[in-house]
Order: sequence, then structure tokens, then C-alpha cells
Amino acid sequence: MSLISLTKMSVTIKDLEIDNQETRNIVNDWEEETREANLISAINIGASVLRNRATSGQVDYVKNEFKDLLTELERRTGEWDDLITDTMEGSLDPEKEGKPINKLRTRILEEIGDIRRILLEEEGVDKEASRMKTQGTKFEQEIADDLMSWQKYPDSFEPVGEETVGKTRIKVGDVLATTEHGWTIVMEAKTGNKYGDRGDKSLDKEMDESMAFRKSKGAIAITTTEAMEGKKWQNSIFLDRGKNRFMVAVDWKNDDYTILRLAYMLLRERIMAENTTDNIPAQKRIDPKKILEITNDIIRDMSSAKKMKQILGNIEGKIDEVRVEIDTYQRKIKDRMSELNALV
Repeated sequence: MSLISLTKMSVTIKDLEIDNQETRNIVNDWEEETREANLISAINIGASVLRNRATSGQVDYVKNEFKDLLTELERRTGEWDDLITDTMEGSLDPEKEGKPINKLRTRILEEIGDIRRILLEEEGVDKEASRMKTQGTKFEQEIADDLMSWQKYPDSFEPVGEETVGKTRIKVGDVLATTEHGWTIVMEAKTGNKYGDRGDKSLDKEMDESMAFRKSKGAIAITTTEAMEGKKWQNSIFLDRGKNRFMVAVDWKNDDYTILRLAYMLLRERIMAENTTDNIPAQKRIDPKKILEITNDIIRDMSSAKKMKQILGNIEGKIDEVRVEIDTYQRKIKDRMSELNALV
């Protein structure tokens, strides 16, 4: 038996023994130095999957159980009709008001109706919150999919934005990247503009909380170029916030995650350089400083391209305004010509 104790922020497991050959083989394949971190990650991810799977099936499960109950009740009613005597048939007829079986059936249907109403009310309360989360969930999945399709490393990318920590408001991240060494980089995704430079809505604060919870080596806050337009403090699509924390703004409308890929590459290589030990096999590394130089060049080019698009959009708008003015003058000329013709 294992002794499991809980605190507000952690779980302690003593004398835990896992009797599973496959699990034993997987753990045996891990480097001894990474076993504890890998096992913690496995427990966190497994617990999250089990919780999410159970939660998502609760409503459908209850509905299906009641549906099966009604079906079974109707089927058994038919059996009772075949077995009972003619004298008992009337008493057991579920359609005859006042009879015992009819009262039972009515009571069951009322209970089912009450429970169904409660479920629908709860769904209604969650519906608005669910709608608000839909865009964010889509953004998180697209981030994970893009990084998985692009990545040059043996890393995994998993949306984890649906996870919660009890009833608290602690941030646990939206997308989690895990390297082959078991190290993680957590990402915070923001589709709207409800985030700030300081205070409770500070992205730095959210990244700090997510890094602490995940025990991550770094964090990336991902916003959109549209959301950053009205924020003077976010004056670049790439910001280094210190302590291995980056903030980027992607062109979500055009599915352009270039700056995120660069940020991830830079952050990963920086983390690897900081944590490389003799126990980790030597691999070809990219100098983080060189990546930063190239990233800065790309940022300047992307910003210039965006500015030119804006200028072009303004020019197109002015051209349309000129066309409208030309049409107006042409109509006036035509009207005056008509007046002139009438005089002649």
C-alpha cells in the first residue's frame, strides 16, 4: 500500500509500487537522471487525461443511462403483460391513471425530467463560457499542430488549456512542449486583447505561474498581431521578457506562425546551452546568439512588410474614394448637360 498525502499545491506518494511490466520497461529505458522528472510528467499528463475523459462523458453518460432505463422499463412492462393474469393486467397497465405501475412510471418520468432540467441548466451556465473558450481552444490546437508539423526536434506539443487546479485560478499553461530530456516549455495563448503588461492580467505573471506549476525551463506568451495593435507597450512582434520568457504576436488570420517557430528555436537552444551536462550526449547545437541575430533581422523585415501592407491598404482606400468622387462629378456633368440641352 502507498501513502498518498495532499497539500494545496502538491501530491506526495510514499512507498509507491507499480505492478506493470510495460511501465517497468518504459521507465527502464529512461536515463536515470531523467526518470523522476519523466515519471512526474507522466503522472500529471495521465491524471489530466483521465479527469478530462471522465468529465467529457458525464452528461452523455447520464442521458444514455436514463434512456436505457426507459427502454428497459418499457421492455419489462411488455414481459409483465405476458406473465400476469387477466385480473392483474389492469393494475399493471402503465397507461391507466391511478394504477400502481402508472404511478411508478409517472414518478420515474418526473424524476428524469427534473434531472434533465438540472443538466440543461448547468449546460446553459457553461454554454457562454464554452463559447468564449472555443476560439482559445482552436488557437491552442493550431499552435500545437503547427509546431508538430514544423519542428526539427524530437519534441512533443500538447494542448493543456482545459486543465484546472481544483477551484483555483492558477494558470497551468495552454500548450506544453516536452523535450527528449523531459524538460518542458509552457506556452500561454491569447486570441483576444484582454491581457496586460502589469497587474493581474500580466502575461509575465501568467508565464511565471505556469512555469512554476509545470516546473518548466521556459515560457512563451503567444498573442496575435491584431490584438497588439492598441498596446503601446507591446511594440514588437517579439519581446524578450527575461528569465527565459518570450512574448510573440503571430499573424493568426493568415496562419503565419513564423515568429513563434523562431522564438521556440531560440528558447530551446538557450535552455539546452544553460542545462547541458556531461550526462547528456553531445549534439549539434545552434548558437542562441546567432539565432537571435537572425530573429531580429526577420522581425524587422516582417514589421516592414506589415507596414507596407497597411500603406497599400490606405492607398487602395484612397483610390476607391477618388472613384466615388469621379462618379459624382460625372453625374453632375450629365445633369448639367441635360439642362443645357433643354435650353437649346
